Amino acid sequence: MQGVDVKGNIAIQAAAPATSPTDIAAELEALRHQLDRAATEGRIDADTVEAAHDELAQARSALRQKTPHSEKRVVMALKRLRGLVADAADIAAKVAVVLTALGVQS
Repeated sequence: MQGVDVKGNIAIQAAAPATSPTDIAAELEALRHQLDRAATEGRIDADTVEAAHDELAQARSALRQKTPHSEKRVVMALKRLRGLVADAADIAAKVAVVLTALGVQS
């Protein structure tokens, strides 16, 4: 469900958060495939892809843990990932979507 708040001529729309860790896990897997495709196409260098895969692995690991700090660790890994892939707009946008699903305002 999405929420919209309208005040005057300004509408603020917020995406609904993901409904489960499974949804986020699926998004992380889709990101991994996107990274691999970008690497194959030569849009991202090998060192960046390796670092990005490390951040995705950290996010997946934190997602599996059910601790009070695990969501924060997922968010921090995704923010670092977003910085790594900033030059690949499609991947950076996908990371932003996942962060929004986690309730992070980017």
